[in-house]
Amino acid sequence: MKLSFILIGLAVVVSCKKSAEVPPQPFAGKLTPATVEAAKGTVHPMQAWDEAFAALQTKLGTPTHVEDKGKATRFSWAAKDGEHCAYITVERMDGTEHGTPGLVVGEIKQASGDAVGSSCTELLASR
Repeated sequence: MKLSFILIGLAVVVSCKKSAEVPPQPFAGKLTPATVEAAKGTVHPMQAWDEAFAALQTKLGTPTHVEDKGKATRFSWAAKDGEHCAYITVERMDGTEHGTPGLVVGEIKQASGDAVGSSCTELLASR
């Protein structure tokens, strides 16, 4: 009898743990400059790509622009409200060249404001 209670208890614990491991859903709302700005510091250079990309999609959704640069691919999220524009561009690269196996985050560029320049506008125009 005690053994059956223990087994049932273990089954409940394992079941609860598995349901708690559901990955977060990608952001599905309207991307705004404030949302893009709030993503600052979400990822860092040499972070494992899968982990970093999942974190960015959770905060920002699907990238607004993807650019293949040969050895690296750049993923960008951009939003504009009036004259205020914000963007973040994160590079995916092979970390092997830098002593880390697998795909990792390379260069990160982020800017926002009324005078961000053509970079933000170009990223929005390419959608």
